[in-house]
Order: sequence, then structure tokens, then C-alpha cells
Amino acid sequence: MKKVSKKFFMPCLFGLYALTIPQKSEAQSSSQVALGSGLTLTSDDDEYSFSISGTVQPFMSIASTSSNRDIALYPGLTIMRIQATALSEKVTLFTQMNFSDGSPLLDGFLSFRASKRTRFSVGQRPNVGNNREMQFYEDQLAFVNRSSISTTFSKSGREFGLQAIHHFTLGNVIVEPMWSVTSGDGRNSFGIDSRDVDLGGLKYAGRIDLYPLGEFSKGNDVGTTDLVGEESLKFVLGLSGSYNQGASDRVGEGHGEIFFYDASGKPAYPDFRKWSADVLMKYRGFSLLTEVVQTTATNLLELRTTPLPTSALMPTMISNYLVLGTGYHALAEYRKGDHWGVQGRYSIIYAEFEENAQSLIHTNATWTGGITYYLMGNDAKIHLEVGKTLDVLRTSQTVLQAVMQIRF
Repeated sequence: MKKVSKKFFMPCLFGLYALTIPQKSEAQSSSQVALGSGLTLTSDDDEYSFSISGTVQPFMSIASTSSNRDIALYPGLTIMRIQATALSEKVTLFTQMNFSDGSPLLDGFLSFRASKRTRFSVGQRPNVGNNREMQFYEDQLAFVNRSSISTTFSKSGREFGLQAIHHFTLGNVIVEPMWSVTSGDGRNSFGIDSRDVDLGGLKYAGRIDLYPLGEFSKGNDVGTTDLVGEESLKFVLGLSGSYNQGASDRVGEGHGEIFFYDASGKPAYPDFRKWSADVLMKYRGFSLLTEVVQTTATNLLELRTTPLPTSALMPTMISNYLVLGTGYHALAEYRKGDHWGVQGRYSIIYAEFEENAQSLIHTNATWTGGITYYLMGNDAKIHLEVGKTLDVLRTSQTVLQAVMQIRF
């Protein structure tokens, strides 16, 4: 999978870009530059297009605990996107890179529309088995960062593999089932060299979304904010789940972080399961997102922490290595007119084995409130927020953050 992925995307990129060149000598092309959509080159017949866009999102953070205070400026996001589309060939290539990250590749996939209702993709992209907030890109969030349940039970949410999305109606209800088979080893799972190999088995994931009152307005379903101001109530119900067959990472989204062995001393890994349910509602500037996420582990019998027969994994010790528990999250926002918006969210996480002092997570709750001034919708905005986290150990942290976002 590593060799295929590295040799796959660059030829596709240049090949698909070549498709944007008119095939007939008399054909013409046009270009357009706009805030939020970047530079777009389009053939005269609109059959081929190529666009480059990006996001800059610097922010300041002041974190305070009972023992210290930390003030820092961060570059935030420095994202560049490239998208090329060939309508007749029903092919789209999308790449997204964050150059403020040591491993910049976020997304890179090739999508094929098999029919009006079905499309397939291969490459690295958000896994459909995660909660809804993890399906949104970083510059579509209402707050500076994702909620605590997203950052606790996931990392970036990206994985390399195959994905299929279908679309049909059942009476008046729109149904969108999704499936994926990925490496189960997270973002950039193909490693830094030939020695950095995938561990464990594959991850199988699925999601189903139901739209009882019809779809959201175009482009208004890719984030939590009601940027359009839906004239009639719209909401989507989602249910998702994943099964990682052999996880070597604390959230089943990476590799080489944890190691276990079977009775014969050979490498062996537990299976990691995750499921989530969510509801996203929007109506005349008001939006509400509620989510629940739960993770469990199985295939633990006779696992050992070392090849030695005396190092058997004891009950509850699995929570030393895997993030196991249940989380709840609710986010509400009201956007008044074109410019002002106020947000609030609450997250609470319950550890599966709270009695284990060495557990990776402990029960905790987080409150966050924010205010946003939208200069040009989500393409240019200024946001200020304050949040507080309190855990079962009675330790607390208060964080004040300010961010400016420009999408070009």
C-alpha cells in the first residue's frame, strides 16, 4: 500500500491537470479569482476545471491552570488545496496540505462518479466511521479546535483506503449510506521509509445519514454554522461505526505506538471498535450539533505486554494503552445577519475503567463559549473564545483563544 500510494498521486495530479487543457484547438479557457475559492481555470465548455485555494488561520492562546499560565502565538493553519475535475470522465482529484504541520499531507484522493447516485474514491481522506465533527475540514469549524470528544477519540480523522458513497430516497427521506476499507493505521500510514510498515489488519467503517426534511442548501452541510440561513428547518441524523482489526495506536488511527504479544511471543494486537450517533440541525441562522461517541476493545485474551509469559495483560490494563470510554457533545450557534455569531458547546467524557489510575483518559467536562465577527461569511472572520476543562482529579484549565481566518 505504501509503494502504490507514493507512486499513484503525482501521476494522477499531472494527468488530471492535463485534462483541463482544451482537447480542441478552437476551444477557449477562462480564469476566475475569488475569496474562498482561490484561482480557478475552466475550459470554455465547463467540462474541465483546475483550482488552487487555501486558508491562513493564525491564533493566540492563553492557557491558565492553578500552577502556571502560558501565553503563545501559533501559525495555526496554512493550508493549500488543489482540485482538478473532468466532468465527462467523471473524475475529480483533490489534495489538501497543511504546511504548518511537520507531515503536511492532510487529504489526497481520486474520486470517480459511477452514476448520479454513487461515487467511489481511493486515497487519504476523513474516515466515515468517525463522528460528524470529524467529517468537517479544519476551516469549517465554529471554534478554534474540535471538541474534546473529537480530539480524545480521534486524531486528524484521515486514513488511506477505499470509500464508497451512495444516495437515494426512501419516500420523502433522503438516505446516504457510506462505506470504507482503510489501512487502519491513520494519516500517512505508508510511513517515512520501507521499514515503517503498517501494523495489524484493516479497518472497516460505515456511516448512514438520513435527511427527513430534505437536504441543506448547497454548501451549507460542510460545517456547523448556518451560513445560508435555512428558510425551513433542515436536519440530518447520522449513525457511524468502525472496526479496526489489530490496532497498534491508542485510538486506532496510527501505527507503532503500542505493542502486544501472543502466548508464543509473536506480535499480536487487540481489535478496536468505535461507534457514534449525531444530529445536525439548522434553521434561520441557528444551528445545533449533538454527538455521542463510544470506544471499546476486544480480542484481548492471552495478550502480553512483552514476549515474556509472565507479562499477561491484566483486567482493566488495556485502558493504559487504548482510549476507551464514552463521550457526549452539544454545540449551539446563532448567527445574526451577515456578521455576528455567538457559540457555546459542552462536552463530557466518561472513562470505561475510571478505577484504573493509569488509564489514558479520566472523566472530564469542558465548557466553551465564543463570539465571531464574519467579514465575508466563513471566508474571512475573527473569532474569540474562552473555555474551561475540569476532570475527576479536580484539576482544571482555562483557555482564552483568538483567531483570524482568511480563505483565499
